[in-house]
Amino acid sequence: MATLTRSRAAWPLLAISGLSLVVAWVLASPVGASPDEAEHIAYAWATVTGQTMGGEHIVSVPTKVAVNGRVVAAPGDHTMVTQVRMPQRLLQYPAPICYEFNAAQPTSSCLPIPPDTQQLVTQTSVMSRYPPMFYVVEGVALRAATAVDLSGPRVLYAARLAAGLMSWLAVAFGVLLLARRFPAPVVLLATLLGLPAMAWFLAASVNSTGFEAASAFLAAA
Repeated sequence: MATLTRSRAAWPLLAISGLSLVVAWVLASPVGASPDEAEHIAYAWATVTGQTMGGEHIVSVPTKVAVNGRVVAAPGDHTMVTQVRMPQRLLQYPAPICYEFNAAQPTSSCLPIPPDTQQLVTQTSVMSRYPPMFYVVEGVALRAATAVDLSGPRVLYAARLAAGLMSWLAVAFGVLLLARRFPAPVVLLATLLGLPAMAWFLAASVNSTGFEAASAFLAAA
């Protein structure tokens, strides 16, 4: 009876553990810290507002590189990007160039977060013609949080939480499938090995890579 009780307790504990990891990563990592997160945010807004469905506005711009903590254009080098019109509210996060590749740099010392001007601005995203499923969900989260007049940072954290929940649900379904055939310790080990900290970090940010990792776990299961 004790063994059966422990076995049954393993599943809710595993679910709570995964959900706690999602929330922890959502809050611990500054918005913009995951690879190209700012551009994923722009693409999500473009997807849900129809700016990528009927033909994306793709333009050529000078490639930008980081030099001594500043973003500059690389001479003679250009990149194709998607232009997006989005609320300036969605730009309210510390500039990643301020702290990237320097883990000891506190974000509080970065440039002031730009205020919300209630205006639309033009941003660019290196994404183009990406599969829309993830970006539709993220875009809906952005629009819903904006519609209820949340502040810019809270809108962005809401989108992160939505991304994390998507990945968590994919993993939970995978665990459910594995539990039909394997004992709890084996499933726990497979989950811990298959989804290390980096997977949860990406899953809890506006970045489709995290959801792809969770989906790969589900497909394997």
